[in-house]
Amino acid sequence: MLTEKAYNLIIPYVNREDCVLAKSTQKNKGANGMALEKLLGIKPGTKQLDFEDGELKTFSVNEKGEVKEDFRICSKWDKNYIKEKLKNVLVVGRNAAGQIQHCKIIRPLENPIFKEYFDKEVDLIISKGPMNCSQKDTAIWIAKTQGPGGSAKKTRSLYISRPAANVLFFGEYPAKARKGREIFRDMIRK
Repeated sequence: MLTEKAYNLIIPYVNREDCVLAKSTQKNKGANGMALEKLLGIKPGTKQLDFEDGELKTFSVNEKGEVKEDFRICSKWDKNYIKEKLKNVLVVGRNAAGQIQHCKIIRPLENPIFKEYFDKEVDLIISKGPMNCSQKDTAIWIAKTQGPGGSAKKTRSLYISRPAANVLFFGEYPAKARKGREIFRDMIRK
C-alpha cells in the first residue's frame, strides 16, 4: 500500500466520536500503531517500512492540541536507514480518549531546518555513541532511553523533540517550551 492511499483511508476517521485507537496509557503505546495497521489491512512485520513508499507513526495529542511527548523514530543507528524511515511519514495523532485528531504526511528532511539539524545532531549522536549523548547535547533530534525501568538493560532510540515535532506537525511552537525556540523563529505561525 502507498502512503497516500493509507492517508485517504484514515482521513474519514479524524475527529469522529467512535474511537479507533487505544485509550492513552503508558503500557499500550504500540497498540495505536497496531490498531491503524488493522484498519488499513497491513500485516505487522519486521520490514523496514510500513508502506511501499513510507512509514506509519502515531503520537499523542494533549488537551491543548499539542504533541504530548517526544516523537520516536527508530532504535537502529544507521543514518541511511533513518533517512529512509523519514522520507515519507504518515503521522496520526490521537487524544487521550483514543480519537484520531490529526493525520498528515510529512517529509522532515525536505524541511531545510530539520535537514540541517539532522545532519549535525544525528552525526554527533552516532559519533559519541547514543548511550553517551545527553538530550542536552541536541535541540531537535535526540537520543532517548528506551526500555523498562529499574536495572533492566536499556537502549537508546532516535526521537524528534516534542517542541520540534509540534512545529513539524502543526506549525506552532508549544507555549511553555523553551529549548530550540529560536531555531524555528521564521517557521512558526504568527
